[in-house]
Amino acid sequence: MQGITFDITKRKSYELVMQQKNSLYEAISLLSQELFTDSAILSTVEKILPKIGAASEVNRVYIFKNHPIEDDGVLRFSQILEWNDGLFPAQIDNELMINCSYEEVGFGRWIDVLSKGESIVSNISEFPQAEQEILKAQDVVTMAVVPIFVGDEWWGFLGLDECKGPRTWDRGVVELIESISRLIGLALMRKQENSTLTENKAKYKAAFETMNEAMIITDSDGVHINSNEAAKKLLGIEEGQRVGVCAVLRQNGNVLIHPDGSEFTEDEYPINRVTKKNEMVKNEVIGVKNVSNEVNWISLNATPLYDSTNHVLTGSMLVISDVGEKIRLTEKLEESKSQMHMLEKKIPNDIATSLDLVTQMMHLQKQFITDENAQLVLDESTSRIQTLKQLHLFSAKDNGSEFLRTESFFNATIKKMMEEGNEKGISLNLNLDANDILLPISKALPFCLMVNEILSNCSRHAFTGKLTGDISIAFKKQGDYFILEVSDNGKGLPKNFDWERSNTFGFRLIQKLLVQLKAQLQLRTIKVVR
Repeated sequence: MQGITFDITKRKSYELVMQQKNSLYEAISLLSQELFTDSAILSTVEKILPKIGAASEVNRVYIFKNHPIEDDGVLRFSQILEWNDGLFPAQIDNELMINCSYEEVGFGRWIDVLSKGESIVSNISEFPQAEQEILKAQDVVTMAVVPIFVGDEWWGFLGLDECKGPRTWDRGVVELIESISRLIGLALMRKQENSTLTENKAKYKAAFETMNEAMIITDSDGVHINSNEAAKKLLGIEEGQRVGVCAVLRQNGNVLIHPDGSEFTEDEYPINRVTKKNEMVKNEVIGVKNVSNEVNWISLNATPLYDSTNHVLTGSMLVISDVGEKIRLTEKLEESKSQMHMLEKKIPNDIATSLDLVTQMMHLQKQFITDENAQLVLDESTSRIQTLKQLHLFSAKDNGSEFLRTESFFNATIKKMMEEGNEKGISLNLNLDANDILLPISKALPFCLMVNEILSNCSRHAFTGKLTGDISIAFKKQGDYFILEVSDNGKGLPKNFDWERSNTFGFRLIQKLLVQLKAQLQLRTIKVVR
């Protein structure tokens, strides 16, 4: 049975970020619906804090409000809202967080940063010592703090605390959190100002124009009446164009398709489901196929918008993102699975050729991996696969059973070891003293894998910092037993080394192989390692 392992850590990380973004899109849609139809803005924000916390996978989400500067000229702030997942103490009742001075608690730097519209996003280990002291007391390990502006006035900030451990904040996730703070600020501004409806629309547009994701506002018929710059770039919408969203996607002969390739029916169009059935559309993947059969994949979230007085549908809000990269990654993984399936069918018919293909795939995979430990694991796995290939090439028929000629195997292995040594800049001198013994394949497989592991360990670790090295191999039959001796003139094993308790994969593999062979291993350090 053959196994091929692919490193999908990057894909998993990418999928996690996409999941966080999609959840934040929903939060933005909900905020857009309720903030601009509900006068109780802070109550609405308090309801959305748990969604922000869950989407961002943090332990706390909170709102701080600045106090008007009094005669003493000191800027103070207070915590007014908090969501907490219960794993760490809440801070809403912390006296240090009520009517306190930024300067007095050691947060003077925050005034300069946040008042300029910049965010503070980092692990607190990178913060000044004065800030670290108060934050560590609150169990904070890493945080994201984004300012809230009402018009041109710095009103306060939205903060997220991660207490379980350090993290690297995805910039796209931070930008969505910043968009939420802008929506909150815009809603607060709408409540405070008695400006005309036209002015409010212009300021609202200015807020969501800064978002990187495509956003579209439609009327109740699905005709788009407002969109940001990202939407214009993604969909090719022209200024002042009042065309249904689906009509825009289908312009110039484009066809809308599902991930399985089937076309969308008119009833399935997301905008029709929102405006005609009052449904929310979440993470709908749509392919926009042009006349050249090229497909651009997008993900769409949509929510109905209602009039605040009689709850009549007035339109919808759509958030659209380009997911072409994710789709292409999925297709490549499926293609790799298909290739592996074909390999599984071919191996019984042509083992050597198939193993060569596996080796080539692993070499190709190595080109996309920068981690040195991962590269070493691939090299070791490639060496084991080549050993299996040699078992096939050097096997012979005798008495109706398959046997391996050990002399041929050793010669090929020595040649491979010398080539690998040359690649590392080490001149290896390998001495072989072995009888041409026929081993049954059932014994030859674990035996040869064990020899490969032992010699590979010699080559990789014995001659560190040396340009030359000697390795001797002796394999003889004594009575009913076979004796294998491998020695080198390298640096020797570490002091008090216990191979039976070693956690390395190589020694664990050797232990398993010894059990199969019903053999024993002895290690001695004299002038050489045996």
